[in-house]
Amino acid sequence: MSEYTLEQLTGMTGVSGRSIRYYISEKLLSPPSTGGKGATYNDSHVQRLKDIIASRQAGMPLAKMRVYQDMTPLPSVLLSVGWDEFQLTDAVRVLIKTGRSPGEKWRITQAMETFAKTITDVNKENE
Repeated sequence: MSEYTLEQLTGMTGVSGRSIRYYISEKLLSPPSTGGKGATYNDSHVQRLKDIIASRQAGMPLAKMRVYQDMTPLPSVLLSVGWDEFQLTDAVRVLIKTGRSPGEKWRITQAMETFAKTITDVNKENE
């Protein structure tokens, strides 16, 4: 894993040092690997800053970024006690309460397939 100075990190991402320090203080970005004047950052910092930039460009407020960052994967036990999972894309999954009638389950499945196609189409347009 590569290491970068603050100056290199700002050059790679276009994010100012002041903003980087702010994101760290707001716990949106992890602190540097080493502290002080010779602080070093790594590839995970670069990727996280790219995620923050993309989220900001999409209009997402910092508070919402924090919520998504704090989300942890749902335990598999949840899926075994009454929830069906629909994996729409690599980054999107939806949980639906089980116990639906066959017709309702079919309509939900159709809606999820339509939603997955929409997400995929939007992602292709943004590439």
